[in-house]
Parts: sequence; structure tokens; C-alpha cells
Amino acid sequence: LTDEQLRPRLYLDAEVALAELEFDFLRHHEALQPFGLGNSQPMFFARNVRAAETRILKEKHYRFMLQQPGGRRAQQAIFFGGAERELPPEPWDVAFHIGRNEYNGRVSLQLEVKALRGTENGR
Repeated sequence: LTDEQLRPRLYLDAEVALAELEFDFLRHHEALQPFGLGNSQPMFFARNVRAAETRILKEKHYRFMLQQPGGRRAQQAIFFGGAERELPPEPWDVAFHIGRNEYNGRVSLQLEVKALRGTENGR
């Protein structure tokens, strides 16, 4: 096998603007369930993303509020295991799954970041 063949690949289903991600989008996404073998959860990506707010949880995970230029509001995101390595400089291209987060009786849409890269080195 070549080095290129051994390099991990991330298969992306669709590019979205963070502003498009609202409860109606989530409702349509949830209608595709159940996800699993033979019906993988769609992997979305967004370009030119910046962290409007960042917190580290349990010294391992990042909780972000992500935003794109001209975006009306920031989107909540979590990156499990992300704090265990150094993040590239912003802006980023971000790959993620979307889901529903229910906490303290409050429901919100949450992005689960699977990978991110700095746009300067990634293109």
C-alpha cells in the first residue's frame, strides 16, 4: 500500500452555510433515521468558519459557538477529543454531523465536529 492509500479519508455529503441550520433542517435530517450500517448519517461541511466562543470541557473536548462571515447567529458545536491536539489557525473548513441537544429542558441544534482544517493549508 502507498502512503496515499493509508491516509485517512473523510467522505462529505453536502456543503451547508451555518445560517441554513435551523430546526426545520434538523427535522428533515431526523426523518432519515435510523442511521447505521447501510444508512450512514450525512456528513456536512462548512467553509470559512470561526469560533465566536470556545470552552474546553474536561480537558479533552471543545465546545464552540461557530460563525461564518455575515452569519445571523452562531451555531453551537462540540468537538469530542479536539482539545487533545492543537487547533490550526482560523478560519477553518469544518466537517460535522448535526443533532439535537437536550439539556435542562432546553432543546437546541448542535453540530458534532468530526474534523476541521485551516483554510490556508487545506486548499
